[in-house]
Amino acid sequence: MLTKMKYYKGIILTQDADLTAVFKKSGDELNLKFESNPDISDYLLKVWDNGFSVIVFDCDQLEQESLKWIKIIRRIRPKLPLIVISKDFDPQVGGEIYDEGTFYYQQQPVSELVLSEVLSGALNISPHELYN
Repeated sequence: MLTKMKYYKGIILTQDADLTAVFKKSGDELNLKFESNPDISDYLLKVWDNGFSVIVFDCDQLEQESLKWIKIIRRIRPKLPLIVISKDFDPQVGGEIYDEGTFYYQQQPVSELVLSEVLSGALNISPHELYN
């Protein structure tokens, strides 16, 4: 009897090709296909249209306005796991980002192993299922 593989979709707001590559590589292990979008307007429209299992926000894309956009994203999709990435880690801003219901906040560089576990958790796939 064949079991149907489950596929997931994710979206990432970034212009960083290296960051996109790390997410795509980690996502491939989980049947999670990421699309990257560098434009906040297009990104928000796609998040609004749904169909995603995970949403990723690169704070370096919008710098000082990141928290404002994170709040908007949470209003649009309050229950979807939101992963926030930043080159600069400010504990106070990090606390505010978590207060918005962020699933995970990571400073760059992003470890592929850690990212695989975070994505697995976001999709509710146990590490045992992932590695066995």
